[in-house]
Amino acid sequence: MYKLTARRESKALPILEAAYESLVMRGGFDFGKLERDLRACWNVGYHELYDILEDAFKDEHWLYVAVYYMERVHPSPTCELQRALAKAYGMNHWSFGNESAIARAEFWKNSGITVK
Repeated sequence: MYKLTARRESKALPILEAAYESLVMRGGFDFGKLERDLRACWNVGYHELYDILEDAFKDEHWLYVAVYYMERVHPSPTCELQRALAKAYGMNHWSFGNESAIARAEFWKNSGITVK
């Protein structure tokens, strides 16, 4: 599993900070741009990016950036992202029913960020 090392975080800090600021101030950010910028910055593929962003859950600011991205990158989260999102939402496993929708709503409510 790829990790969000101090070096990676330092290198991508302007990208991550801009995304977080936009999320807090505007309720979102261009997740496609975030993906392109981070992949180029870290020279990684999609799967490696998913791993790094899941590891970013350890930092509250990057947790919100990572979850916002993961919720939007695919119309229906892939298995990798389902596992990560369930973890972020405090669930034991992903559910396509109301359980995930309720957990998601609670996650964002507790964050104090109004997402669009």
